[in-house]
Amino acid sequence: MKILRVLFVLTFYIFLSLPTLAEDAAPIALPAKDPMKEKVSVPTLARRMQYGDVIDSEDVIIKEFPANRVQGNIIHSGEDLVGKTPRLAIAANTPIRKDEITTRQLVERGGTVTMVYRANNLEISTTGQSLDKGSLGDTVRVRNGKSGAIVSGTVAGSNLVKVMGLNQ
Repeated sequence: MKILRVLFVLTFYIFLSLPTLAEDAAPIALPAKDPMKEKVSVPTLARRMQYGDVIDSEDVIIKEFPANRVQGNIIHSGEDLVGKTPRLAIAANTPIRKDEITTRQLVERGGTVTMVYRANNLEISTTGQSLDKGSLGDTVRVRNGKSGAIVSGTVAGSNLVKVMGLNQ
Protein backbone atom coordinates (compact mmCIF):
# COMPACT_ATOMS: atom_id res chain seq x y z
CA MET A 1 0.00 0.00 0.00
CA LYS A 2 2.89 2.30 0.81
CA ILE A 3 4.37 1.75 -2.69
CA LEU A 4 1.07 2.69 -4.36
CA ARG A 5 0.86 5.88 -2.28
CA VAL A 6 4.41 6.85 -3.28
CA LEU A 7 3.65 6.17 -6.97
CA PHE A 8 0.48 8.26 -6.76
CA VAL A 9 2.30 11.19 -5.14
CA LEU A 10 5.14 10.92 -7.65
CA THR A 11 2.73 10.72 -10.62
CA PHE A 12 0.67 13.64 -9.30
CA TYR A 13 3.84 15.71 -8.82
CA ILE A 14 5.02 15.00 -12.39
CA PHE A 15 1.58 15.88 -13.74
CA LEU A 16 1.60 19.23 -11.91
CA SER A 17 5.16 19.93 -13.03
CA LEU A 18 4.30 19.80 -16.75
CA PRO A 19 4.84 23.14 -18.51
CA THR A 20 1.69 25.19 -19.04
CA LEU A 21 0.77 27.80 -21.64
CA ALA A 22 2.19 31.26 -21.21
CA GLU A 23 -0.14 33.50 -19.23
CA ASP A 24 -0.80 35.79 -22.19
CA ALA A 25 -1.33 32.95 -24.72
CA ALA A 26 -4.87 32.15 -25.75
CA PRO A 27 -5.95 28.53 -25.53
CA ILE A 28 -6.07 26.70 -28.85
CA ALA A 29 -9.46 25.36 -29.88
CA LEU A 30 -9.26 22.21 -31.98
CA PRO A 31 -12.33 21.15 -33.93
CA ALA A 32 -13.72 17.89 -32.65
CA LYS A 33 -14.10 15.32 -35.42
CA ASP A 34 -16.55 12.50 -35.04
CA PRO A 35 -15.06 9.48 -36.89
CA MET A 36 -18.55 7.97 -37.13
CA LYS A 37 -19.81 11.01 -39.09
CA GLU A 38 -16.71 11.57 -41.22
CA LYS A 39 -16.99 9.47 -44.40
CA VAL A 40 -14.32 8.11 -46.75
CA SER A 41 -14.94 6.77 -50.28
CA VAL A 42 -13.16 3.49 -51.07
CA PRO A 43 -13.47 0.88 -53.82
CA THR A 44 -15.32 -2.34 -52.99
CA LEU A 45 -16.41 -5.39 -54.94
CA ALA A 46 -19.91 -5.46 -56.43
CA ARG A 47 -20.11 -9.23 -55.86
CA ARG A 48 -18.43 -11.87 -53.72
CA MET A 49 -15.18 -13.05 -55.32
CA GLN A 50 -12.72 -15.82 -54.51
CA TYR A 51 -9.19 -16.88 -55.42
CA GLY A 52 -8.80 -17.31 -59.15
CA ASP A 53 -11.51 -14.76 -60.04
CA VAL A 54 -9.99 -11.86 -61.95
CA ILE A 55 -11.28 -8.47 -60.78
CA ASP A 56 -12.58 -6.44 -63.73
CA SER A 57 -13.55 -2.75 -63.78
CA GLU A 58 -17.26 -3.75 -63.71
CA ASP A 59 -16.62 -5.61 -60.43
CA VAL A 60 -15.42 -2.45 -58.66
CA ILE A 61 -17.85 0.03 -57.10
CA ILE A 62 -17.17 3.00 -54.82
CA LYS A 63 -18.82 3.05 -51.38
CA GLU A 64 -18.64 5.43 -48.43
CA PHE A 65 -17.66 4.16 -44.99
CA PRO A 66 -17.05 5.80 -41.60
CA ALA A 67 -13.44 7.00 -41.39
CA ASN A 68 -12.73 4.83 -38.35
CA ARG A 69 -13.55 1.71 -40.43
CA VAL A 70 -11.13 2.64 -43.24
CA GLN A 71 -7.75 2.63 -41.54
CA GLY A 72 -4.48 0.83 -42.01
CA ASN A 73 -3.73 -0.82 -45.31
CA ILE A 74 -7.12 -0.36 -47.01
CA ILE A 75 -7.04 0.10 -50.80
CA HIS A 76 -8.12 3.62 -51.81
CA SER A 77 -8.02 3.32 -55.62
CA GLY A 78 -10.06 1.05 -57.88
CA GLU A 79 -7.09 0.87 -60.26
CA ASP A 80 -5.21 -1.10 -57.59
CA LEU A 81 -7.88 -3.85 -57.81
CA VAL A 82 -8.40 -4.30 -61.56
CA GLY A 83 -6.56 -7.32 -62.97
CA LYS A 84 -5.83 -8.76 -59.51
CA THR A 85 -7.35 -11.78 -57.75
CA PRO A 86 -8.38 -12.27 -54.12
CA ARG A 87 -6.06 -14.38 -51.96
CA LEU A 88 -9.19 -15.80 -50.30
CA ALA A 89 -12.90 -15.07 -50.67
CA ILE A 90 -13.84 -11.39 -50.31
CA ALA A 91 -17.42 -10.33 -49.54
CA ALA A 92 -19.17 -7.69 -51.60
CA ASN A 93 -19.46 -4.10 -50.38
CA THR A 94 -16.64 -4.24 -47.82
CA PRO A 95 -13.37 -2.27 -47.67
CA ILE A 96 -10.49 -4.35 -49.08
CA ARG A 97 -7.06 -4.57 -47.45
CA LYS A 98 -3.92 -4.65 -49.61
CA ASP A 99 -2.98 -8.06 -48.24
CA GLU A 100 -6.32 -9.53 -49.37
CA ILE A 101 -5.46 -9.36 -53.08
CA THR A 102 -2.60 -10.62 -55.21
CA THR A 103 -1.43 -10.51 -58.78
CA ARG A 104 -3.15 -13.09 -60.94
CA GLN A 105 -1.06 -16.25 -61.29
CA LEU A 106 -0.79 -17.16 -64.99
CA VAL A 107 1.43 -20.18 -64.33
CA GLU A 108 0.73 -22.59 -61.45
CA ARG A 109 3.36 -24.73 -59.76
CA GLY A 110 3.21 -28.27 -61.15
CA GLY A 111 1.07 -27.17 -64.10
CA THR A 112 1.74 -27.95 -67.74
CA VAL A 113 3.09 -24.98 -69.68
CA THR A 114 4.08 -24.27 -73.24
CA MET A 115 7.76 -23.32 -73.46
CA VAL A 116 8.64 -21.05 -76.40
CA TYR A 117 12.10 -20.15 -77.64
CA ARG A 118 12.35 -17.41 -80.30
CA ALA A 119 15.48 -16.21 -82.08
CA ASN A 120 15.47 -14.28 -85.38
CA ASN A 121 13.12 -16.27 -87.67
CA LEU A 122 13.28 -19.44 -85.57
CA GLU A 123 10.60 -20.48 -83.07
CA ILE A 124 10.70 -23.70 -81.09
CA SER A 125 7.96 -24.74 -78.70
CA THR A 126 7.43 -27.74 -76.45
CA THR A 127 5.62 -28.57 -73.24
CA GLY A 128 7.06 -28.66 -69.77
CA GLN A 129 6.11 -28.69 -66.12
CA SER A 130 6.36 -25.48 -64.12
CA LEU A 131 8.36 -25.76 -60.92
CA ASP A 132 7.18 -22.33 -59.70
CA LYS A 133 4.04 -20.24 -59.84
CA GLY A 134 4.22 -16.86 -61.52
CA SER A 135 2.48 -13.75 -62.80
CA LEU A 136 3.08 -11.87 -66.04
CA GLY A 137 6.78 -10.98 -66.28
CA ASP A 138 7.91 -13.26 -63.42
CA THR A 139 10.84 -15.63 -63.92
CA VAL A 140 9.94 -19.29 -63.31
CA ARG A 141 11.77 -22.59 -63.57
CA VAL A 142 10.40 -25.17 -66.00
CA ARG A 143 11.29 -28.84 -66.50
CA ASN A 144 11.37 -29.73 -70.21
CA GLY A 145 8.87 -32.54 -70.80
CA LYS A 146 11.08 -34.33 -73.33
CA SER A 147 14.65 -33.88 -72.07
CA GLY A 148 14.01 -33.37 -68.35
CA ALA A 149 16.32 -30.34 -68.39
CA ILE A 150 15.38 -27.50 -66.04
CA VAL A 151 15.46 -24.05 -67.63
CA SER A 152 14.34 -20.57 -66.57
CA GLY A 153 11.93 -18.45 -68.50
CA THR A 154 9.64 -15.45 -68.29
CA VAL A 155 5.86 -15.80 -67.90
CA ALA A 156 4.40 -14.36 -71.11
CA GLY A 157 0.76 -15.43 -70.79
CA SER A 158 -1.58 -18.05 -69.41
CA ASN A 159 0.53 -21.25 -69.15
CA LEU A 160 3.06 -19.73 -71.55
CA VAL A 161 6.75 -19.33 -70.68
CA LYS A 162 9.26 -17.57 -72.96
CA VAL A 163 12.63 -19.32 -72.63
CA MET A 164 15.84 -17.38 -73.22
CA GLY A 165 18.88 -18.68 -75.05
CA LEU A 166 22.30 -18.75 -73.44
CA ASN A 167 23.50 -15.54 -75.11
CA GLN A 168 20.29 -13.49 -74.66
